[in-house]
Amino acid sequence: MAPTMNTPDPDPQSLETAQRFRLNVDRLRRTLRRIETVEGLGRTHEAVLSLLFRHGPLSIADLARREQMRPQSMGSVVGDLVTRELVDKAPDPTDGRRDLIRLTEAGQRVLDTVNRVRDRDLALLMDTDLSAEERQTLRAGVELMERVAFGLDRK
Repeated sequence: MAPTMNTPDPDPQSLETAQRFRLNVDRLRRTLRRIETVEGLGRTHEAVLSLLFRHGPLSIADLARREQMRPQSMGSVVGDLVTRELVDKAPDPTDGRRDLIRLTEAGQRVLDTVNRVRDRDLALLMDTDLSAEERQTLRAGVELMERVAFGLDRK
């Protein structure tokens, strides 16, 4: 939600919580990606498969924009995924000059594996670093986080 003249300032504690939350989500994402390479895929490869799963077929330009990359660099990533048969290309039905990149069944299986490994790694970190009571508190926090995330989607 973009601030406007009529938008009230957030409570200072809410602002601090939001900042800490955002920074720690980013840190957690980086940590999980460092733990292990899954299926020999880099972070960008995983992100492309995930984007295609969530949004359906996209052009290289759309993928590059969403990942904040140059289209030429994204073209290289997509080329690698095509070679591995994790994605394929099909003509855009509305613009024959460009292709749409689609997730293949093999790509879906690899993405499922990546997600299982990432979830397992995070669960093991929680089991190692948190007490049973802290894990219960975290579960409650996740429910609140989902409410906030869905609230942002409505805005």
